[in-house]
Amino acid sequence: MEYLIGIQGPDFVLVAADNVAAHSIIQIKHDYDKMFKLSEKILLLCVGEAGDTVQFAEYIQKNVQLYKMRNGYELSPAAAANFTRKNLADYLRSRTPYHVNLLLAGYDATDGPGLYYMDYLSALAQAPFAAHGYGAFLTLSILDRYYRPDLTRDEAVELLKKCVEELNKRFILNLRSFTVRLIDKEGIHDLEKLPLLLDLRVQVCVHACVRCHISPSADRNGTPANITVISCFVKFSPGWSTCVEWAVVDPTQGKRGAAVISVSRGKRILQVRTPVMQRIEPSCF
Repeated sequence: MEYLIGIQGPDFVLVAADNVAAHSIIQIKHDYDKMFKLSEKILLLCVGEAGDTVQFAEYIQKNVQLYKMRNGYELSPAAAANFTRKNLADYLRSRTPYHVNLLLAGYDATDGPGLYYMDYLSALAQAPFAAHGYGAFLTLSILDRYYRPDLTRDEAVELLKKCVEELNKRFILNLRSFTVRLIDKEGIHDLEKLPLLLDLRVQVCVHACVRCHISPSADRNGTPANITVISCFVKFSPGWSTCVEWAVVDPTQGKRGAAVISVSRGKRILQVRTPVMQRIEPSCF
């Protein structure tokens, strides 16, 4: 039910993980960070059984930090991946195996960026892009189609957005948001979180236009304004309710301004501005 994704570029690795913490069929919270910082330039992304993910990831994290304290330098991403894989394989053959799926991303001054894929059977592979979870079935084809080894950072983010949009379109579950980070020679950088409908394509259709004069109303300068009230409706994705605010146009301003449409799903609200109109009082339907 969870989703991890990693995309390697020529001098960086872009990674993202959903923020849902779930138990059985219940979503417990929506701001859970599934990334663990192993060193200044290495991130471990971990999904699986709730207790296993935290315990195993923190065990690896503390041992990588202990290695630096003992030796005076950090492990490379390749060394950290092999160390993680070795521990995962050892526990797999014990009475207490860890059911976790991992992505390890990092940057090394000698080898450059690296992205490593590991599953709960302790298989390890270096890959230019990788994904875990049910969402991987829906997005690996997109990554295969649009990935290039020479992707720029902006192009990698756009590719990530394509994958998120596909999840919204095809996946039965609601993954509200994603934590996005980028690793390069400067270290680990936090990018803006991706809401699931970051580029929501709302189609606004004007079906009525009534010109009226509202004497008690006043514009921001406190003077009465002649306005045109336009009623709108919105075509939106299933599962999203809409609160469409009355859109107004000041005839003296021509068709400048914008209407504000609030689209909500649960407690999450996304506001979309459409050209030509301005908002006044809300009216939900």
